[in-house]
Amino acid sequence: MAEAPASDVGQMFAAATARYARQIAVRVADRQCSYQQLRAMVRNVALNMAARGVSQQSTVALALQRPLQASLAVLATSLIGCRWTSYAPAISRRPSIAPTHVISTGRLLAQDSGLPAPRVLTIDRSWLRKPDRYAHAKSFTFPGVASVDDPWLYAQSSGSTGSPKYMAMSSALVLANARRMAETELPPERLAPCLSSMFPPTTAGGLFALLFVLERGGTMVFSSDYGDWQDAGVDLVLGSPNHFARAIGDAAVPSSPPRMLARCVGASLSKVQLAQLLRYFDGVITAYGATETGRVAARSLRDAEADVRCVGPALAGCAIEI
Repeated sequence: MAEAPASDVGQMFAAATARYARQIAVRVADRQCSYQQLRAMVRNVALNMAARGVSQQSTVALALQRPLQASLAVLATSLIGCRWTSYAPAISRRPSIAPTHVISTGRLLAQDSGLPAPRVLTIDRSWLRKPDRYAHAKSFTFPGVASVDDPWLYAQSSGSTGSPKYMAMSSALVLANARRMAETELPPERLAPCLSSMFPPTTAGGLFALLFVLERGGTMVFSSDYGDWQDAGVDLVLGSPNHFARAIGDAAVPSSPPRMLARCVGASLSKVQLAQLLRYFDGVITAYGATETGRVAARSLRDAEADVRCVGPALAGCAIEI
């Protein structure tokens, strides 16, 4: 009997890292880590967050620039079951999503919002080890998401109106969007894809790509270099027109484009830009305007506030053993 698909991100991560333990999950420059190693790192980051007071009731803002570090923190929130968002100074002035904690690699400027100041947690390499209180434990059970109605991600819009908007997305809905990539972006024969996203994992697009790869046992390549994509055998690259312009830059035009697709979002492509991309990729997928947001926006259920839109309920919480 086929195994039922995981119902949310935390459960999917636990299942995928057990199923694909020895396969390569992530490549960064000349380093790589297996699913087993990724599982241990995410678990330890979650334990360090919990040891510093992060719980299911918390809202965490992530001020992390390095994609691997940000990925570990995002996946850790799925185990704890807390809400999270990408850090922006203006977020502290929004009562509905004001963070209780900010995870950063350095000092942040204080914001006078009239709301309780979030606790700033400085992440470093020590978070890759278990905290002392858990040093001798061999296995752990995390709560995961708590309620069918709880949001998990406050996804920030592009802010084209001058004031960024936030959509509250459940863990289940985020996972559903990641799975939709599996249905539409790559042909079925590419069962374990190798992807690279120039959008950070703290954005909705970057996160969907990361989860899409992990659930299928593929490899995520954190790089914005065309040569790295060729060397790693990347199947699909996600980015904006500006991302791609910088990435191909002075790269030599291949004699024949590699079997690699470009998915360009965030702005429209001119005919000149499209022609240039087709010199480096064997196909280009464009998604802009109504087609870019329609799948998410069409599922909006209610407005929680003027600046927060709730998109879909989570599925019932379930303890995650990892």
